[in-house]
Amino acid sequence: MFLRRAYLESGAVFLLVLLVYAGSFDNGFHFDDDHSIVKNEQLSSLSTIPRSFVDATTFSGDPQYGVMYRPLVVGSLAINHAISDLDPWSYHVTNVILHALFCLAALALIRRWLPEHEEVAWIAVVVLAVHPVNSQIVNYISARAGILAALGVVLAGCSVSMISPVRRSAATFCAHLLGLLSKSTAIVWGPLLALRAIGRRPDAGRLRLPLATALVASLLFVVAGTVTGFLGPSLDRLVRPLDVQILTQIKACAYYLWLAVVPTHLSVIHSFSVAWEPGAAVVAAAFFLISVLGLALGAWMRRYDPAYGVLWFFVALGVTFIMPLHVIISEHRLYLSSLGAAIFILGVVVHHPPRWGRVWIVVGVVLCSLLTVQRTSIWQSETALWAAALKRAPGNPRVHANIGRLASLDGDLIRARSHYRRALAVDPKFTAVLLNVGAVEEGLGNLQAAAESYRRALVLRPDWGQAARRLGMLLVRMGEMARAKEFLELAVSVSPDADALVGLGVVKRSLGDKDEARRTLLAALQLAPENIDAMVNLGVLAQEDALEDTRSDPEPGLAKARGYYERALQTDSTHQEAMLNLAALLDFQGDYDGAVTVFEKAVKAYPSFLPAQHGLAEALVSSGRMAQAIDVMRGAIARDSSNVRSWAKLWGLYARSNQLDEAEVALRQAVGRGDQRAEILYNLAEVLVVQGQGHWGRGERAEGASRWQQALGYYRRVGAGYRRSSERIEQLGKLVLSDQQPPLSDKQQP
Repeated sequence: MFLRRAYLESGAVFLLVLLVYAGSFDNGFHFDDDHSIVKNEQLSSLSTIPRSFVDATTFSGDPQYGVMYRPLVVGSLAINHAISDLDPWSYHVTNVILHALFCLAALALIRRWLPEHEEVAWIAVVVLAVHPVNSQIVNYISARAGILAALGVVLAGCSVSMISPVRRSAATFCAHLLGLLSKSTAIVWGPLLALRAIGRRPDAGRLRLPLATALVASLLFVVAGTVTGFLGPSLDRLVRPLDVQILTQIKACAYYLWLAVVPTHLSVIHSFSVAWEPGAAVVAAAFFLISVLGLALGAWMRRYDPAYGVLWFFVALGVTFIMPLHVIISEHRLYLSSLGAAIFILGVVVHHPPRWGRVWIVVGVVLCSLLTVQRTSIWQSETALWAAALKRAPGNPRVHANIGRLASLDGDLIRARSHYRRALAVDPKFTAVLLNVGAVEEGLGNLQAAAESYRRALVLRPDWGQAARRLGMLLVRMGEMARAKEFLELAVSVSPDADALVGLGVVKRSLGDKDEARRTLLAALQLAPENIDAMVNLGVLAQEDALEDTRSDPEPGLAKARGYYERALQTDSTHQEAMLNLAALLDFQGDYDGAVTVFEKAVKAYPSFLPAQHGLAEALVSSGRMAQAIDVMRGAIARDSSNVRSWAKLWGLYARSNQLDEAEVALRQAVGRGDQRAEILYNLAEVLVVQGQGHWGRGERAEGASRWQQALGYYRRVGAGYRRSSERIEQLGKLVLSDQQPPLSDKQQP
């Protein structure tokens, strides 16, 4: 009978979790998911799973985030990647299933540790399953580490009740190690077990071996974390002093308790400040915490079960209490603590049954479920997440920074700049925002403002390679090559970055130092063998050297350039510049069919990119396919009829095929759209002269004279000094006055 009820309760809890979190299955990636999943190419191979146990760099695809030793998390993500690639559904399904398993493990733990409450243990677990404060860790894929760590701790707790000492020790050791290999927060299992041991429980004597295995597992994790290079750098990069961290977390613990009790103000960002000194809020929070913990410890020593839930709640926050992190308050840190809150609620309900108890439980579960469903819907997009955060924390600079980032990604640069400025108004030293403001100003064409923003970022962080690289590349764009070289060299010296090296190589080439440019680009390629920009620029250098050295055969140099372009296209078959350069080179070498093939691929990849269409037309002309070339230019004009270069290109094709009427139309279109180049005006005049001769020869003297009159006007606009304009103006002037056919010789005709 007991087993049947247990199975029914477990099944009901599992189904409840699936029902409440079903809306998360089509949610996307968020925050750290970008570097730990989307940009982490190592997840594409299942061989990463064993390697993650000895290589902490497998956790992220972006070196700036450092290393993280979480091999079980990496392994689970690699399996998700094998199932659905970068489609998030399998990642979210896994998180929901792991949450359900955690709830079931919690149910088993309560039944073993509080056997007198086993018939109502489901109450605590149902609250745990649907509590809104846990919605962040379930919906946030990268927060899976917290679920696995908590699962390991709870499974270790379940293993304590095993009768055989050997099995009990082995099971608790393995479960605890599972948690530690997911996230370091699982180290709190030792203190939680120690509290259990001092509580004068009947099973206190059986906890000595599990306590020893907890110590061994923790030491093994410390050794593994040190050997893989995780713990050292993590401890070296503390974001605030330890005393400030403790003062801040004293306030945070009280705030976390409030969130657990009143989960109506949940957000990805909370308006919570660092406590730099023990002010009134810190003192009040410390007094409150000491009182609560003192009362709870005393009650637990007297075997009052709800008290252990209070102790569990705060001890589970132990790692974040002493370890400074960038984000002061994060709801997913409450995940393991929420089990303590559930134990407390269960104990209170059992020891002090309220009137209408079942009604209150049902109402509470329904309200929590509705809040969780609502929070899950917000996690469907980052836009919704940060819009909700803005309502909770309208003055938080990080909220405005992220809304600005999303607006920038959507192409709304004005709105992005507005939010970035609001972030800087609150925190003028927010260097990441200064960098983003620079990028937005660049996009808006405000290059001086962009440069000033990058300079401000460098003043605050003089050794910031990314800011130096951005400023250097901007100065390249502004034509200030000497100053660009200065900042790009700074970027390279601070953090050897392939992109910075490529930029520096481009600057050196523009300054005429081609040998140094080549060495710099080769260094970039050595640092990042698949850096396409380095390959393309090396190809350009090889091509320039081959064509400039008139004493040597250019073919070896051109073959080298071609090799770089083809290598770039092997890395990215649709790289725009590589395709155009290769096609132009093939056309120059006389491989017209090859040039046409590459240009056609470029046009297919970038239908609106006019240089590709212009190049294709020229290659078709070179291969003797004039009609196809004209069709290509007609297609380009059909996509964008405002481009004067396309009209000018089309007139040239018509002129070469002796279609003068069509050539006249193309030239007039170019002129009408603002192309006032002397070349265009002169050629339009030449076409009009020839057309006038044709009309005159057919006896259409009025039409011929009209064409000559128009041609005369265009020659005068060009000016007498351009090519044969002076001669034409004189001839046509006499003709218009004498009403005679102009005496144009064959060599004078266009």
